[in-house]
Amino acid sequence: MSSTIDKILLSLVLSTREASNHVDLLKTCLPVYLKELKCDIITVLKEDNYHVWQSEYIAYSDDAKLELNDLFTNSFINNNLIHIQQQINNWFIYNFDLKNYGKILFLKENNPIKKDIINRIDPVLQNLSQLLQCHENKVKKQDAEKSLKKNLDIQSISLELNNASVFTNDILSGEASFTPHLYKYLGYKQDEMPSNMEETLNLLHKDDVNAVLQAIEDHKSGKTPDYYSEFRLRARNGHWVWVEGRGKFISTSNGEPHVLVGISQVITKRKEAEFELIKAKEKAIENDRLKSAFLANMSHEIRTPMNGILGFMQLLEDSSIDESTRQSYMNIIEDSGNRMLNTLNNLINISKIEAGQMEVYSTEFDAIETAKSALQFFTPEAKQKGLELCNNINEERKVIIHSDKEKFHAIITNFTKNAIKYTVNGTIELGYFNHGNPTFYIKDTGIGMLPEEQKTIFDHFFQVRDTKITRREGAGLGLSICRAYADMLGWKIWVESQKNVGSTFFLSIIKNEVLD
Repeated sequence: MSSTIDKILLSLVLSTREASNHVDLLKTCLPVYLKELKCDIITVLKEDNYHVWQSEYIAYSDDAKLELNDLFTNSFINNNLIHIQQQINNWFIYNFDLKNYGKILFLKENNPIKKDIINRIDPVLQNLSQLLQCHENKVKKQDAEKSLKKNLDIQSISLELNNASVFTNDILSGEASFTPHLYKYLGYKQDEMPSNMEETLNLLHKDDVNAVLQAIEDHKSGKTPDYYSEFRLRARNGHWVWVEGRGKFISTSNGEPHVLVGISQVITKRKEAEFELIKAKEKAIENDRLKSAFLANMSHEIRTPMNGILGFMQLLEDSSIDESTRQSYMNIIEDSGNRMLNTLNNLINISKIEAGQMEVYSTEFDAIETAKSALQFFTPEAKQKGLELCNNINEERKVIIHSDKEKFHAIITNFTKNAIKYTVNGTIELGYFNHGNPTFYIKDTGIGMLPEEQKTIFDHFFQVRDTKITRREGAGLGLSICRAYADMLGWKIWVESQKNVGSTFFLSIIKNEVLD
């Protein structure tokens, strides 16, 4: 008998070495029992949370398997038989307990199993129970390892996709550690990553260092529930990258903050969007202010010339006025009409531009002759203000271009009108040069502009403010129309100015439009 038991144990050891789970183990073990114990059927019943079900059974033939189904009833399965022989029909059934797993039943047809074998089978069953438990623990460990690896992979992918790193900072030793994802994004190699707080601070923008240290101190002292800061880190290529840091302190056994643990994540795109939003908000506020000023100014620009027209028309009805006075009144009415017409034209033009309905009509024309004509038109107005108009372009020169003549004329006209408007005394000069592209300019000796004013001079409704200019006519649309025309035609306009010295407005024509 002893040799039989030893043989079973040896067979179990050899047959279960490669089993990966309890089912594989049972499939390799049970045939050994069938052979050595000379029984016909073995079945294993699994118990879990007071439920019992068949886990595995082995039989010599399909007939035995079919007959077995008739033997098992709920009352039999729930019967707590231990080492007891029970006979059903011509079957002898032996029920043994597998600790922490369930039950194992040995079935032999016609003849019972010898008693000496039954009495000495416990060591074998204990061995089987241990094997089952080991394999079950092995499977649980494997599942846990797979789950952990899966979670770590998910975490790593998530950190990489978000350009983030998990960091630790020991405030007592100064040591710091980082997962590589963030610094890989910044272009650093593994051995170039900071290993302590001092090295980390060296990568921070100097304007952000104090804010980061203060955020850490506020969380350490309990002023804030967690650590949070936004700062710039220097990438390996020298560029600055915006990063967001979040974390919490792990305390020592006596409750003192010890290690700061958290996540640092790249937020450059978000910060850029925030900056753009701030700019857009400031721009909207400025536009709203300018529109309010525009509406007030527009009311003035329409009502003033209209009042002039109506008022002097009434004066013309007086038959006693002399011819000189009558002509003076007529001139004022004409000037008022032209002023109001110019305002309305600007409104119509800017509306067409905003709606995308402004059309381009290209013809061949002499740009120099057109510019001279535009300048000459303002001779009476300049003379009336005591200003000198100067033409510094060679009289013999011609520049034939194929483009929109009316828009070219409008730009030179607006440049000149603007120069006269903001010049108290001195000269208005028309000039030309060609450094690759034909370029015209209007230069004045007026009030000039500050650098910040030069940035917005071509915006809608903008007008330079200066105490020297007591009377400012216009709606602030002329130069914005010039820029729109230039953009439509692919030209370039810009200004160079110095406060209290004067301004020069430039118009550069694209080279491929020049015919001669």
